[in-house]
Amino acid sequence: MASTPTSVKQYAKTCPVLQIQDKIKSPVNSEKDTKNQNNSTDTEAAKQQIHKMNTKYKIIKPLDKGSFGEVSLATLSAADQQAAAATGLTCTGSNLRRNSSEPIFVIKKIDKEKANENLLTNEIEAGSRLKENEFIPKFVESYTDAKYCYMVFEYFQGANLYTYLETRNFKAMREHHVKRITRQLVEALIYCHQNRICHRDLKLENILYSHKKRQANLIDFGLCAINPVYCADMCNNWCGSPDYVCPEILIQQPYSGCLSDVWSLGVILYVLLFGQMPFNFKERYYALHHGDGHPEVEFPSDKDIPHRVSDSAKDLIKKMLTIDPRKRISMEEIPHHKWMNKKSTNILSLFGFKTYKEKEEQQACSTKCAEKELPGDNPAQREEGDKVPSQV
Repeated sequence: MASTPTSVKQYAKTCPVLQIQDKIKSPVNSEKDTKNQNNSTDTEAAKQQIHKMNTKYKIIKPLDKGSFGEVSLATLSAADQQAAAATGLTCTGSNLRRNSSEPIFVIKKIDKEKANENLLTNEIEAGSRLKENEFIPKFVESYTDAKYCYMVFEYFQGANLYTYLETRNFKAMREHHVKRITRQLVEALIYCHQNRICHRDLKLENILYSHKKRQANLIDFGLCAINPVYCADMCNNWCGSPDYVCPEILIQQPYSGCLSDVWSLGVILYVLLFGQMPFNFKERYYALHHGDGHPEVEFPSDKDIPHRVSDSAKDLIKKMLTIDPRKRISMEEIPHHKWMNKKSTNILSLFGFKTYKEKEEQQACSTKCAEKELPGDNPAQREEGDKVPSQV
């Protein structure tokens, strides 16, 4: 059964976050009495925390405001500059203030009464684990008082992918740029899964993109699943954004968080390459609940899109949007797909970008070099068979 594609703009207006059923809800009512008993102690501790935060950080300007809270840009107070340098908080690159050596940060201020407690807990726990990947903004620390939770992240300068596409009037991106973004997101997600975290809310709005640097960053882990065993622990918390969720979530079946991330990333890849959603949400939901089965992914003809999309890219999308999760490609298999390893154009080399295979070869060469270059070793005196291969 074919499905009518949905425009990205139409999706944004009609599809809020989907939470069909949330079995991990905070026992708010049962905890009220306990909270009241500890109010005086908690209030004093909270005041100390907020005083510490206000002493350490200086707000530069507000960035955004939503229904749950607000996001602000901040820098360290003058008194904390030297201490930050000693602890490694003063980073170079994207979180340095323009024309200054001051590091800048993002502070998310969340209203605890409006946001589900689990969203805050997940965001902090995920941030604490995921600190070693360049495509995930580094979580620094958190503070809390009676009303708000404050989370501090290193700053990444860029707009979310939805906003970026909106400035282009949702025109499809060129394939070599999409490939670069996809590689970065796959690397970030494999890192998440290796640390037993599944994102579960992958969408354009949760990916920051710097057009200047051609770099993507994965954000917003509030709906993530923590500590799943890949394809063993199945999730029963059906959540996500409607046009990005996998079929098994729509029919409320237990599902693999890792494979649901694969599906959502496949939707994002489709949108970036074709400028539209692969499926119409109402049609796929109706089909699944009336016994027709989920529609197969289809592609527009070349004449209907600004840039031709390669067959290998379409093949990867088909594998990612495979309806049966048992047959769906895994996140670990994606880097080995021919589209991910084939350079679309020589322009990729201008960014210093390597394929997954080239990265593996370079790492192997580096390891071999380290083993051979022992103390006192003179490369000029090596025999022919002992020469260290040049790096890729």
